[in-house]
Amino acid sequence: MSKLLRRFVSGLIAMTSIWLFIFRLYGFGMKDYINNSSILNESGTIEPLQSEFIALQLPGNNCPPNKDRESFAALLAQWHTLATFYKIPYVIGCGSLLGQYRDGDIIPWDEDVDVLVDIKKFKALEVFGGRRNFEQTYDDKFHFVVQNDFERREEDDRTRLSCTGQVVRDQIDSCSFVSPMGRVIQGFNHLDIFPYVVSREKRKVLDLDMDTDYNLRDFFPFKECVFMNVKTSCPRNIRGVLEAAYDDLKSDHSCVNGAWIMRKLIQ
Repeated sequence: MSKLLRRFVSGLIAMTSIWLFIFRLYGFGMKDYINNSSILNESGTIEPLQSEFIALQLPGNNCPPNKDRESFAALLAQWHTLATFYKIPYVIGCGSLLGQYRDGDIIPWDEDVDVLVDIKKFKALEVFGGRRNFEQTYDDKFHFVVQNDFERREEDDRTRLSCTGQVVRDQIDSCSFVSPMGRVIQGFNHLDIFPYVVSREKRKVLDLDMDTDYNLRDFFPFKECVFMNVKTSCPRNIRGVLEAAYDDLKSDHSCVNGAWIMRKLIQ
């Protein structure tokens, strides 16, 4: 190979690498890539992970697990795949983090999965958010949508869009929300993406959904953890974060004769 040809080949490889880097960093063409790739709806099963938690069941108190646990685990796995690919740090939060702390599993009566993402990443979420061009049905497909008006402070100023892309006045499906920032949807189940705001001056992390703040050192750095047998991310000091968000970390339900009953109803 001549010296000139070697230079040409080397230059071509370098330019290709640069364009691939720019694509991944800035998201050129991400919408089309997400909508047509296997990332969001990849096939395969969730790899079981060894959990350090053991769910305790007392004799006679054989209450059922969350009826949508399988779907919630799949939603978390899909979100983790997206967040990892596009380098969006996140942690599970709210009730999901509480369930992870108690026994590593989703709370039996919980209705969704919650994650927290830096509000500065909203633009990145908006770039690869999918289009609202589908009918919400009981299917296995995953859809990722964002609240495009989320940067408007007042929720009443945000536009509600249905899963078919129509402007609506009220929430008629899982797409027509005004909060959180974004949502991953499978059938009629979903994973919510809520924002957090870092205040380095106050050394606090503001959780806008829970209307509370966390100690910066309790929140960062994130650590790997397991939730519903899915590898995910948690705050550095889980208990410290939860104690800032909740007055009582004990369950507000009790298992009675095979059913979950609110404690205040049986006292």
